[in-house]
Amino acid sequence: RLHSRAAFLGQTDRLLQASEQQIAYTAAPMSEVWRRLATRSGFRNMPLLRDTVAGLEQQPFADAFAAAVEGAAQRGLLTDEGRRLLLEFADGCGGYDLAGQQRQIRHYRQCIAALQEQAAQDAALRGRLYRVMGPAAGVALALMLM
Repeated sequence: RLHSRAAFLGQTDRLLQASEQQIAYTAAPMSEVWRRLATRSGFRNMPLLRDTVAGLEQQPFADAFAAAVEGAAQRGLLTDEGRRLLLEFADGCGGYDLAGQQRQIRHYRQCIAALQEQAAQDAALRGRLYRVMGPAAGVALALMLM
């Protein structure tokens, strides 16, 4: 689960980076940018993008994005902090001019990168712990059975 969480945050960072670039070049609204990204091969399998774009049929971007974030949190891909952070991002979407949107995306990319780094460290630490605990538990069980 920790590895999945770190991977999800990495995908989210890539998605926001691509969004920032698309906004800079096209000045398109976020809903259009995400629809375009959903057609690119490198982004098609991203659950946050897929779920957000699916929600755009009935909702504005911020609501569709918030619903996608809630779905990711329910699947265990986000901690409470990650969920809160992305919901804050959703609240600010479309509320700024072009430069403001780019600043907002950069700010949240930095926050997401910090969360991703923490998730990767936690996954590595727990992975080592589980690898050590496995043989140690086997030895303890063998000693108990003697």
